[in-house]
Amino acid sequence: MRIILLIIAVLILQSCALTFTCKLDRENPTSYIFNKDVEFIKETIKEKLGKKEFKRMSLCYNGKTYCNAVSGGILKSKSNINDFYLYSHTNIGRTKKYRSLFCHSKYEASFHIHIEYIEKDKTRITINTINPEIKVGYEFKRGDGHGFIQPRYKEIKPTTIEEYELLLLIGKYLGEENMPNLILP
Repeated sequence: MRIILLIIAVLILQSCALTFTCKLDRENPTSYIFNKDVEFIKETIKEKLGKKEFKRMSLCYNGKTYCNAVSGGILKSKSNINDFYLYSHTNIGRTKKYRSLFCHSKYEASFHIHIEYIEKDKTRITINTINPEIKVGYEFKRGDGHGFIQPRYKEIKPTTIEEYELLLLIGKYLGEENMPNLILP
Protein backbone atom coordinates (compact mmCIF):
# COMPACT_ATOMS: atom_id res chain seq x y z
CA MET A 1 0.00 0.00 0.00
CA ARG A 2 2.82 2.41 0.85
CA ILE A 3 4.46 1.79 -2.52
CA ILE A 4 1.23 2.59 -4.34
CA LEU A 5 0.83 5.84 -2.36
CA LEU A 6 4.46 6.73 -3.07
CA ILE A 7 3.97 6.11 -6.81
CA ILE A 8 0.80 8.24 -6.82
CA ALA A 9 2.60 11.03 -4.94
CA VAL A 10 5.50 11.00 -7.41
CA LEU A 11 3.09 11.07 -10.37
CA ILE A 12 1.22 14.02 -8.92
CA LEU A 13 4.44 15.90 -8.16
CA GLN A 14 5.73 15.34 -11.71
CA SER A 15 2.42 15.87 -13.54
CA CYS A 16 3.57 19.21 -14.94
CA ALA A 17 7.01 17.95 -15.99
CA LEU A 18 5.81 17.24 -19.53
CA THR A 19 5.22 20.61 -21.19
CA PHE A 20 3.80 21.36 -24.60
CA THR A 21 4.01 24.60 -26.53
CA CYS A 22 0.83 25.82 -28.17
CA LYS A 23 1.68 27.58 -31.44
CA LEU A 24 0.49 31.08 -32.31
CA ASP A 25 -0.45 31.89 -35.91
CA ARG A 26 1.89 34.86 -35.50
CA GLU A 27 3.53 36.58 -32.57
CA ASN A 28 1.77 39.44 -30.80
CA PRO A 29 3.45 42.85 -30.98
CA THR A 30 5.54 43.81 -27.97
CA SER A 31 5.70 47.52 -28.78
CA TYR A 32 3.20 50.12 -29.91
CA ILE A 33 3.31 53.82 -30.81
CA PHE A 34 0.78 55.92 -28.92
CA ASN A 35 -0.25 59.44 -29.93
CA LYS A 36 0.27 60.79 -26.43
CA ASP A 37 2.91 62.81 -24.61
CA VAL A 38 5.55 60.95 -22.54
CA GLU A 39 4.60 62.72 -19.30
CA PHE A 40 0.89 61.93 -19.75
CA ILE A 41 1.74 58.27 -20.36
CA LYS A 42 3.99 58.13 -17.29
CA GLU A 43 1.35 59.65 -15.01
CA THR A 44 -1.36 57.35 -16.38
CA ILE A 45 0.78 54.24 -15.85
CA LYS A 46 1.70 55.32 -12.30
CA GLU A 47 -1.94 55.94 -11.44
CA LYS A 48 -3.45 52.82 -13.02
CA LEU A 49 -0.78 50.11 -12.86
CA GLY A 50 0.32 51.29 -9.43
CA LYS A 51 -2.89 49.73 -8.10
CA LYS A 52 -1.77 46.21 -9.14
CA GLU A 53 -4.13 46.29 -12.11
CA PHE A 54 -2.08 43.82 -14.16
CA LYS A 55 -1.93 40.27 -12.74
CA ARG A 56 -1.48 41.55 -9.15
CA MET A 57 2.02 42.78 -10.03
CA SER A 58 3.78 45.61 -8.22
CA LEU A 59 4.99 48.69 -10.11
CA CYS A 60 8.43 50.24 -9.74
CA TYR A 61 9.76 53.44 -11.28
CA ASN A 62 12.54 55.98 -10.76
CA GLY A 63 12.03 57.84 -7.51
CA LYS A 64 11.02 54.82 -5.43
CA THR A 65 13.85 53.89 -3.09
CA TYR A 66 13.87 50.11 -3.53
CA CYS A 67 13.20 50.00 -7.28
CA ASN A 68 16.78 49.87 -8.55
CA ALA A 69 17.42 46.78 -6.44
CA VAL A 70 14.15 45.09 -7.47
CA SER A 71 14.69 45.83 -11.17
CA GLY A 72 18.26 44.58 -11.17
CA GLY A 73 19.52 48.07 -12.06
CA ILE A 74 17.44 48.35 -15.26
CA LEU A 75 15.95 51.66 -14.13
CA LYS A 76 19.41 53.17 -13.41
CA SER A 77 20.28 53.60 -17.08
CA LYS A 78 19.79 57.11 -18.51
CA SER A 79 17.93 55.62 -21.49
CA ASN A 80 15.41 54.12 -19.03
CA ILE A 81 14.70 57.27 -17.01
CA ASN A 82 10.99 57.24 -18.02
CA ASP A 83 10.57 53.49 -17.63
CA PHE A 84 8.68 51.19 -15.30
CA TYR A 85 9.26 47.71 -13.93
CA LEU A 86 6.44 45.29 -13.04
CA TYR A 87 7.31 42.42 -10.72
CA SER A 88 5.70 39.78 -8.56
CA HIS A 89 6.91 37.49 -5.80
CA THR A 90 4.77 34.62 -7.10
CA ASN A 91 3.38 33.32 -10.38
CA ILE A 92 1.32 35.77 -12.39
CA GLY A 93 -1.21 33.22 -13.57
CA ARG A 94 -1.40 30.44 -16.10
CA THR A 95 0.03 31.07 -19.55
CA LYS A 96 -2.02 30.15 -22.59
CA LYS A 97 1.05 29.23 -24.66
CA TYR A 98 2.58 26.51 -22.48
CA ARG A 99 0.63 23.49 -21.23
CA SER A 100 1.42 20.54 -19.04
CA LEU A 101 -0.36 17.22 -19.16
CA PHE A 102 -3.48 18.45 -17.36
CA CYS A 103 -3.51 22.26 -17.43
CA HIS A 104 -1.91 25.49 -18.59
CA SER A 105 1.44 26.05 -16.89
CA LYS A 106 1.93 28.58 -14.10
CA TYR A 107 3.96 31.49 -15.45
CA GLU A 108 6.48 33.71 -13.71
CA ALA A 109 8.07 36.81 -15.21
CA SER A 110 8.75 40.48 -14.65
CA PHE A 111 8.22 43.18 -17.24
CA HIS A 112 10.28 46.23 -18.16
CA ILE A 113 8.04 48.91 -19.69
CA HIS A 114 10.34 51.01 -21.87
CA ILE A 115 9.00 54.43 -22.87
CA GLU A 116 10.66 56.15 -25.80
CA TYR A 117 9.99 59.71 -27.00
CA ILE A 118 9.59 59.84 -30.80
CA GLU A 119 8.23 63.35 -31.34
CA LYS A 120 5.65 65.65 -29.79
CA ASP A 121 2.58 63.55 -28.88
CA LYS A 122 4.17 60.36 -30.26
CA THR A 123 5.62 57.83 -27.83
CA ARG A 124 6.68 54.20 -28.29
CA ILE A 125 6.10 51.74 -25.46
CA THR A 126 7.99 48.45 -25.58
CA ILE A 127 7.42 45.58 -23.18
CA ASN A 128 10.54 43.56 -22.37
CA THR A 129 10.13 40.31 -20.46
CA ILE A 130 12.60 39.53 -17.68
CA ASN A 131 13.26 35.94 -16.50
CA PRO A 132 10.24 34.17 -18.01
CA GLU A 133 9.73 30.67 -16.64
CA ILE A 134 7.02 28.10 -16.07
CA LYS A 135 6.48 25.70 -13.21
CA VAL A 136 7.14 22.14 -14.41
CA GLY A 137 6.52 20.17 -11.24
CA TYR A 138 8.10 19.67 -7.87
CA GLU A 139 11.29 18.20 -6.54
CA PHE A 140 12.54 17.01 -3.20
CA LYS A 141 15.15 19.27 -1.57
CA ARG A 142 16.61 19.47 1.89
CA GLY A 143 18.33 22.06 3.98
CA ASP A 144 17.12 25.39 2.58
CA GLY A 145 14.53 26.14 5.27
CA HIS A 146 11.52 26.02 2.92
CA GLY A 147 10.49 22.40 3.40
CA PHE A 148 11.28 19.27 1.46
CA ILE A 149 9.06 19.70 -1.58
CA GLN A 150 9.98 22.67 -3.79
CA PRO A 151 8.56 23.82 -7.12
CA ARG A 152 10.77 23.27 -10.16
CA TYR A 153 10.90 25.84 -12.98
CA LYS A 154 11.97 25.85 -16.61
CA GLU A 155 13.19 28.92 -18.53
CA ILE A 156 11.11 29.71 -21.60
CA LYS A 157 10.96 32.22 -24.41
CA PRO A 158 8.62 35.15 -23.77
CA THR A 159 5.11 34.29 -24.93
CA THR A 160 4.17 37.70 -26.45
CA ILE A 161 0.66 37.06 -25.05
CA GLU A 162 1.24 38.61 -21.62
CA GLU A 163 3.34 41.38 -23.14
CA TYR A 164 0.58 42.39 -25.53
CA GLU A 165 -2.08 42.02 -22.80
CA LEU A 166 -0.08 44.62 -20.88
CA LEU A 167 0.15 46.89 -23.95
CA LEU A 168 -3.61 46.52 -24.51
CA LEU A 169 -4.29 47.48 -20.90
CA ILE A 170 -2.05 50.56 -21.20
CA GLY A 171 -3.79 51.39 -24.49
CA LYS A 172 -7.17 51.16 -22.78
CA TYR A 173 -6.01 53.57 -20.06
CA LEU A 174 -4.74 55.97 -22.75
CA GLY A 175 -7.97 55.79 -24.75
CA GLU A 176 -6.39 54.01 -27.75
CA GLU A 177 -9.09 52.31 -29.82
CA ASN A 178 -7.24 51.02 -32.90
CA MET A 179 -4.92 48.40 -31.43
CA PRO A 180 -4.95 44.98 -33.14
CA ASN A 181 -6.65 42.08 -31.34
CA LEU A 182 -4.72 39.72 -29.08
CA ILE A 183 -3.56 36.54 -30.83
CA LEU A 184 -4.10 33.35 -28.80
CA PRO A 185 -3.24 29.71 -29.58
